[in-house]
Amino acid sequence: PGKCRYMSPESSLFLKDKNAAAYDASKQDLYALGVTLYCLLTCSLPYDSPFYLENSEKSDERGIAYLNGDRNYKIDLATLRDIHRPHVMLSPRDIDDRFGRLLTSNVRHTLYDNCLLDYVSHDSLDLLNKLLTPSANRLSLAQLIRHPFVCNPPNPTLLTKMLQHVADFKRHEYEQRYAS
Repeated sequence: PGKCRYMSPESSLFLKDKNAAAYDASKQDLYALGVTLYCLLTCSLPYDSPFYLENSEKSDERGIAYLNGDRNYKIDLATLRDIHRPHVMLSPRDIDDRFGRLLTSNVRHTLYDNCLLDYVSHDSLDLLNKLLTPSANRLSLAQLIRHPFVCNPPNPTLLTKMLQHVADFKRHEYEQRYAS
């Protein structure tokens, strides 16, 4: 499935359970494309680990969470093990709340939290939201090639603003690193 930071929630389950449910590899590729687009637009990765825990809303399941929102993976929060598959284990460093927030809210919140919303066009934000989503809602390749972000030329004003932001950031980073 590729590098962990580009993995979709459904494909990353294979890192913890070799018997995880099969997934549509073309949808995984589109998810990875969404992560790549996010990186190109923001000069950063949206998360570090492709695992998050979604708390159970059932009162009789306190202390239980679902790995990547998948109801087949019930994780005991005290031990970080699946209650039905003891071989499925997590460590605290495996869990990335940013990954969960990205998938359970939307990309706009992630960009807003990181002060990056001003550098992303409406069309690119819409495309990111349609790529960085659970598999059932993710765009197909046919839908992707018809999306306005792919079909329309870029906004030169926004592009210039974004490039200036990156140049200023890199200049500041350089000055901080090599200041005497």
